[in-house]
Amino acid sequence: GPLEAGYVSAAPYDQILIDGAVDYIPQPIIDQLADGGRLGTAIVDRGITRLVIGRKAGGAFGYFSIGDAGVPALPGFSRTKEFTF
Repeated sequence: GPLEAGYVSAAPYDQILIDGAVDYIPQPIIDQLADGGRLGTAIVDRGITRLVIGRKAGGAFGYFSIGDAGVPALPGFSRTKEFTF
């Protein structure tokens, strides 16, 4: 199935590692984290790839950057291009 959908049938997960760069973390992946669960990935932010660690707590999800890296982008995790000036 599509990578951005995760693997619902075995959820919830205590840890999820997305092994590649993504434009964003899809909500279905966050929904599959258990309360207190952690997620690690690389997020492309304005052309810079940042390694991030996130945690889900009480239904909310937040993450912080731990460094920059060169990581290949994964298909299916990119946002639709929007108009910019």
